[in-house]
Amino acid sequence: MQTIRKRYIRFGDIPENEVSGVWCDTIKVREEKGVSVYDAVMIDNQWRVLLPHTLKKEVGFDLYNFIGGTENGNIPMYLVEGDEVGKGSTNEPLLKNVRIIQKLL
Repeated sequence: MQTIRKRYIRFGDIPENEVSGVWCDTIKVREEKGVSVYDAVMIDNQWRVLLPHTLKKEVGFDLYNFIGGTENGNIPMYLVEGDEVGKGSTNEPLLKNVRIIQKLL
């Protein structure tokens, strides 16, 4: 029996070192332990972002910027899978061994 792996949504390309940055405006203040992603859920045959729990206001700011970037074509959006290695600064999952399943936008 084949195991179905959990799926995630990633905004932006996967960093080569599989480490996302924590940014304050245009200044990188530190690095995460992996690649920042959002849990994904399929509803009506469309992949959607599942918000982190406990929700922080920074998630709203991040999503606002990511969505704006996807609308104008500057930020790609991917469906990915990988190994969860912890939680990021806004309680989002962090992954290593990231594999792109599909480019969504």
